[in-house]
Amino acid sequence: MTAINNTVKTNNAPDYASLLEDALNGPAEQLASFRVFHKYSAANRQLAAQQLRMRGIPLSPLSTFKHWQSQGVNVLKGQKAISLYMPVTKKEEVERNGEVVEETKSFFVMRPNWFALSQTDGWNEGKADISTPEGIDWNAERCLAALGIEVESFDNSIALDGNCGGYAYRDKDVIALNPLWGNPLAVLAHEVAHKLLHAIGTPG
Repeated sequence: MTAINNTVKTNNAPDYASLLEDALNGPAEQLASFRVFHKYSAANRQLAAQQLRMRGIPLSPLSTFKHWQSQGVNVLKGQKAISLYMPVTKKEEVERNGEVVEETKSFFVMRPNWFALSQTDGWNEGKADISTPEGIDWNAERCLAALGIEVESFDNSIALDGNCGGYAYRDKDVIALNPLWGNPLAVLAHEVAHKLLHAIGTPG
């Protein structure tokens, strides 16, 4: 008699459809992580770049004094804010057809309310901290060395609004990580995956 070995095969593959649905309909905190900074108009981006260049300050993400503080970043002493156009809403009473009514008017004014990341103590020359926490049998520097990948300073001119976590070149073994992002090792893994999975091209 021949014994029959019945084995049950299980499918351990991730449920990608479910993961995609969670990503698209996740909690507000998860979605908000991709839009921490305001997206500025083309006119304001050009205006900011012009002012920063005139002062010899590197291009980098912009935000207000209070918003930098909320991100755990402090504006350096002696730094002066740059001016951008911002919308202002004003209510005023006007007479129409013999009646006094209240109207709301919107217009744009220039206000000195913004500081670049390079004007703060979070600049760190555009370099993210990729030191590995204690107790983890893995090391970011060792991983990059084994794969032959270098990390360059983040080019903030790519995303002045600060919402780009990092980028990888397809035609050279170089990646960059945004020093503003709270989990640089997660961004590192993401950009290394880009580097390994793409062949040729430009930053992606």
